[in-house]
Amino acid sequence: MRSLRTSLSKYSLTIVFSLYTLVTSFYQYLPEKVSYQVLKLPYVLLFCLGIVFMIRFLKKKYKPAGLAKYIFCLTVLLIFVYGFVTVWRFLHGGYEAARPSLYLAMAAIFGVVMFFAADCGIFPAKYNALNYVIISLTLNILQLVLGAFTYGGIRASSLLENIMVYDCITLALIPQLFRCVCREESGKTLRILAEVSLVSGSTIILISGSRSAALLLIPVFVLSVVVCCGKRKNSWKACGTIFLSVIVCVTLLVATDLYSARSSVERVMEWSAFKEEEVISNVEVPNIPGEPSGGMIPPVSQSEMAALIQISDGMREMLWKASAEEIRKSPIIGTGVVYFNCQYWELVLQQGSHNLLLETWLVFGGIGAILFLLMIAGPILFFLIHILKCENAFWTLLSLGGILGLALVQPLMSMVTVTSLFWALAGCGHEEDVCEADHPSAQK
Repeated sequence: MRSLRTSLSKYSLTIVFSLYTLVTSFYQYLPEKVSYQVLKLPYVLLFCLGIVFMIRFLKKKYKPAGLAKYIFCLTVLLIFVYGFVTVWRFLHGGYEAARPSLYLAMAAIFGVVMFFAADCGIFPAKYNALNYVIISLTLNILQLVLGAFTYGGIRASSLLENIMVYDCITLALIPQLFRCVCREESGKTLRILAEVSLVSGSTIILISGSRSAALLLIPVFVLSVVVCCGKRKNSWKACGTIFLSVIVCVTLLVATDLYSARSSVERVMEWSAFKEEEVISNVEVPNIPGEPSGGMIPPVSQSEMAALIQISDGMREMLWKASAEEIRKSPIIGTGVVYFNCQYWELVLQQGSHNLLLETWLVFGGIGAILFLLMIAGPILFFLIHILKCENAFWTLLSLGGILGLALVQPLMSMVTVTSLFWALAGCGHEEDVCEADHPSAQK
């Protein structure tokens, strides 16, 4: 019994994200009535973690202090503000005005539980590196396998709902993997697994067709390599091998078009001729939620990815304009509209704002958005202040920066997997902080 409890504690972070991966990747293959219930499992898990945290808090086994106290107070305040905003929207617009933002608000607020779960020791700090490597390597293998057999290749694979969630998680874990590579205490086996995960993860990001993820990967990768080589004398060999391996893998995959769709050439060419102008000129973006149509993203080879990316640019621009117009109607309370219809190939999809600032404003209203952004800024400022004193601060700051960078062009902070990772990284970094005088919150 004790060994089981030890194993559960050791791999607790991996267990949590394994559940997220299973739910968000494979719920669509279940019967419709069951799939919507399965999607609630991450929230149930976060609720249970919150109960454990509150029990420790009430029994005075854990007392939030410093950054933890700051986030705790803002979270409570944000819940009250959002509650007021929701009641106001319901009274003035009915159920349809109050309902759409609820799911996004739950994802944003529930994810904060991961910070306190990490900070109070539910995720033991000494196993952080092991868990990061396991999570990253598992996601990479699944992404490669699903990408090979999914209709449309890597970009249209069904892992973690969509490719941007995968790119975001992988990008956030890259600094943690480099940290594992440059630490002697990591052990040879763990360092090798981290190197393999770095190569596979970086390669998938680069062939996924996401320019924002690829552009962010460059500074994250370079800064990690520079610091890694400064921490450990022989790290330059490992970093050089990782870099060359990524170049070789990307070149081979693009040259062989390994992840192109396995369907007829005629249909691929038909869709590649579908111009951006034809989409933009025929799309009307209503300011009320609508029902998305069914369908599938057509098969696209790696060499024809440019057409798909151009259309996504036009879609994002329309979403930003529609969001800004909606905010002008009610800057303080918000109208309750958080989704907009847009066209992506033949599909009419409901999409969020694809921008962290716009999305939080639409969901929480003006005051709530300020509170939420102040919550996010807390860990960033904390690790910036401690970057010269604590070895862990740089790596955590780089991970959090990767998530926020992508969140400026994607609706990521309203996805519970991403928000949970953001706060888990912040909490693990806070708990692991080597400056114990600045981290008095965990009373063991």
